[in-house]
Amino acid sequence: MLLDAVLAEREVLWLATERDKYAHFVCLFRGALQNEELPRLVFRKDEREQTVRYFPDKLPIGVDPETERHVILFLAACGSPMDFRQFLLRHAELLRALRSWTIRVLLPRERANLRATYEAAVYDQIARPLPLSYRDDLLATFQHRRDGRPPGRIGLHPPTPGVRMPSAPALTALYRRWLEVGNTVVTQVTSTILRDALQSGRGTAECVVLSHAYAHLSSLAGTS
Repeated sequence: MLLDAVLAEREVLWLATERDKYAHFVCLFRGALQNEELPRLVFRKDEREQTVRYFPDKLPIGVDPETERHVILFLAACGSPMDFRQFLLRHAELLRALRSWTIRVLLPRERANLRATYEAAVYDQIARPLPLSYRDDLLATFQHRRDGRPPGRIGLHPPTPGVRMPSAPALTALYRRWLEVGNTVVTQVTSTILRDALQSGRGTAECVVLSHAYAHLSSLAGTS
């Protein structure tokens, strides 16, 4: 499925491996984006030893050589967009740093009815900034949840009337990312940069239903 999506745009330069992506973005930003701001997963054995995997999703990233727009691919292999929400959070700092970008969700034919669900997840997860005044309460709620303690008087209520808060799925994805990388991710989602990019057209999100059928190949998945 990914190969078909890549071959459909041969004029785009596609970065496939972790090494290629890391080298490209380190060269592009020249130190303006730190390693801890790149998409990554952190695996901890103990407090002193950890392994960091950059660009762990194994999904191609495209670069249009004429416009320098970056195309971030995601293959919708699941019916629920929760993995996609966490994917967005992993890439959020990278997206904020890019001049122009497109998030492209690849939908197999059998999941074509999920187009609206995935499109809505983009705007719900990254285009609805968390009010800064809500940050400390949310962090305290996350800490209570992690430690198995009741939240006490801490509640998830809008700080001011009329403020649109993140949805429950958005907060769940944020909590899971917070467990991985800590408090910085909550501060990052107070930024309005991604919302403004989507509104201005510098950033776009689209769902593409793949033209071929792949269900008959499902028995071959994971085999060699």
